[in-house]
Amino acid sequence: MSKVSIIIAAFNMEKYLADTLDSAVSQTLKDIEIILVDDCSTDNTLKIAQQYAALDDRIKIVHHEVNKSAMQVRKTGVDAATGDYIMFLDGDDMLTPNACEDAYKAITKEKVDMLQFDTNVFFDDPKKATKEEEEGIRTYLKSVPYKLISISPYGLLDSKKVKSHVNFTVWNKIYSAALLKKANQCIPDAYANMAEDVFFSCFVQYYARSYACIFKRLYNYRFGAGISTSSAKPTERQLAAIAKNAYLFHYLKNWFREQGAEKACAPTLQRVHEQLFTQILYTYFHRLEKEQKNDFINQVKQYCDPEDVILALSTYMEDKHVTANQLATEIANLDLFKAEKKEVKTIGTFYFRMYNGGVENVLSSLTDIWTKNGYQVILFTDAKPNKDDFYINPNVKRIILPAMTDSDYETREKRVYEFRRAMLENNVDLMVYHAWVNPYIVLDEMIVKSCGASLIVHSHSMFCADLNSADAFYAHYFSSINQLCEPADLIVTLSDVDTVWWNALGLKAAKTINPIQLSLDTKTVPLDGKTILFVGRLSWEKNVMDVLKVMQKVHKEVPDAKLIVLGKGDDKAYVNSLFEYIEKNKMKDYVDMAGFDSNILPYYQKSDILLSTSKYEGFGLALIESKICGMPMVCYDLPNLDIVRNSRGMCIVEQNDVTAAANAIIKLLTDDNYKKQMGAEARKSAEDLLSLDLAKHWDKLFAMALEQKTESADTELLPPLETALRLAIKQYTEGIAKRSSTSGINTADVEAYIKQNREMATIIKGLQHSESYRVGLALTYLPRKIKSLLKRKK
Repeated sequence: MSKVSIIIAAFNMEKYLADTLDSAVSQTLKDIEIILVDDCSTDNTLKIAQQYAALDDRIKIVHHEVNKSAMQVRKTGVDAATGDYIMFLDGDDMLTPNACEDAYKAITKEKVDMLQFDTNVFFDDPKKATKEEEEGIRTYLKSVPYKLISISPYGLLDSKKVKSHVNFTVWNKIYSAALLKKANQCIPDAYANMAEDVFFSCFVQYYARSYACIFKRLYNYRFGAGISTSSAKPTERQLAAIAKNAYLFHYLKNWFREQGAEKACAPTLQRVHEQLFTQILYTYFHRLEKEQKNDFINQVKQYCDPEDVILALSTYMEDKHVTANQLATEIANLDLFKAEKKEVKTIGTFYFRMYNGGVENVLSSLTDIWTKNGYQVILFTDAKPNKDDFYINPNVKRIILPAMTDSDYETREKRVYEFRRAMLENNVDLMVYHAWVNPYIVLDEMIVKSCGASLIVHSHSMFCADLNSADAFYAHYFSSINQLCEPADLIVTLSDVDTVWWNALGLKAAKTINPIQLSLDTKTVPLDGKTILFVGRLSWEKNVMDVLKVMQKVHKEVPDAKLIVLGKGDDKAYVNSLFEYIEKNKMKDYVDMAGFDSNILPYYQKSDILLSTSKYEGFGLALIESKICGMPMVCYDLPNLDIVRNSRGMCIVEQNDVTAAANAIIKLLTDDNYKKQMGAEARKSAEDLLSLDLAKHWDKLFAMALEQKTESADTELLPPLETALRLAIKQYTEGIAKRSSTSGINTADVEAYIKQNREMATIIKGLQHSESYRVGLALTYLPRKIKSLLKRKK
């Protein structure tokens, strides 16, 4: 029996093997055995090994008659080893002369199961090496710089007992032979040429109870010579090996589950998942031609659960290896995410919660309509039931999902598994997804589509709303609209302007209206008082501070005028600023902050004018309800809304023009005939909106989602398209001015945005030559505006 067994894995290593064997036979520690396992090489590897064995009886050769892969080579070597301790040496690497002696002395002194040493890294082709690669490999190979002892049954993998993670590299350590032979029994007889280090190390560290390190460079690692790094364009053999990473992860996950170790070893499973699938996805995104991608992912998914692929894709995006838009485009082309076009019997629908908001109110009505129309409806929310929830039909089944309040792996894992399980158990045929600006929408889209369900994304707000904001950088929001592009089977909008925007991006889009609870049987208000009503969430996009400023000006001219503010907000700082403003300006006597009330009709009935100061609206339900009640309105301009573009009964003023809004209200309050004339016009215009049968209309939308998308150019919608472009430009240029004053302009992001607009211009060009010329002028205005802002900034 020798003190140390060196196991050399070799397959077609004739170019390097002499150097490798020279480093082994020249060790200062002579009491060693050298076990070379030849994995059925087709070159001179075996011949070279036999020549060395003829000269040194410490060399033992084991020859595989068929190629079994690197994982099986290691397994064979461990079975054959007779030494007290074992070290690994790859057939293209080298040991330093004193490697075995120093490692043996250290592990016997420390009395540990495994001991790590440092590594010299050199590149097979230095010209091809990058600083990132060099830094990455050196960082990964760093030792845990202290001794680890574990009393857990899960060894060094127990996340509660052992806080530090030992890396998964096999060849930079010396091990107790007894430890490796125990771990060896867990290795399946499967072919695996990549990630075998990670896989094998998990079993080794599971059984290991102690670890130490020495800061001596005992191993010379040749980067770039192995199967994983030797070719920019992977061969079929390499692709098969990379796809097998998924098998290794799935096997390991099931093994931990069988041992009852899944929870204790969860951080290890996460590390393994990330390492194995990162290689898979790097190959998919960066090394494959388009026509290879589906076949490759099909190889991957035969080895693992769809959840594993979804988690990997979302992690890859979360780590910023690809953008959400890139991922959305890619998954649309994968068979894993193709919906099965079938009759819709069960509808799933998702939003974050069911209280305090217009979307929640709409969802309450829609689920009721769908249920009464014969569909089974499954309501998914992140939030648990709340006392302020809008009405939910008792036949609607509600399922609470793990909320994505954090982007960590554990949270996403719970989301993927529980959401997918609920979709499949309830046989959801089609999902109506209302959280269209959810930063995790691509994750949810993958879950839905992987279940074979069709997907409708309901875009409840104006497509370019947040471009104007100072605190949310435009690129995040505006790129999020394209996240909807390919995975969605249908985009449902609330206006012609939004519909044509999505169509211009090449998507299938259709307009609907939101459910309106008030009917034409509702009595019109008498309009004999001086009460102004604001309805909406107390938030910056509703511009509620402007409501108070308008009321200040009105009160000076009409002292007996009153204001009711109906709604509440989630942003405590913003809500507090409103109350502080009221207190500071002594407005309590004529401003009633009424809070939230789902029964809104009594507030309309005791009011005379509706005031809307929103920066943007998707539908403007309060505007429509006030029209049904025969109330005149004063409204900031919202050119995306159909109701505003046909503005009967409405006084439209420019955004943020507090003085104009106040003057319009004063005129209505001081001229009863004018006020009642505007109220009558408002009521008349409401009649056109209530003619649509929403139940039948949604049947058509469901059918449309199942239809094959066709290319079309609706020339009748070109005027709304120009409106859409003007809105995007206006919102963007105002927003970039705000942002540049505080955080500066990111030139790279600006250039990306210009590119995106050029691409959109190309899409639009096919609609109609004469109109597209004007559209093109509008689009070029945006880059010109950006350049001027950049110059001013400099």
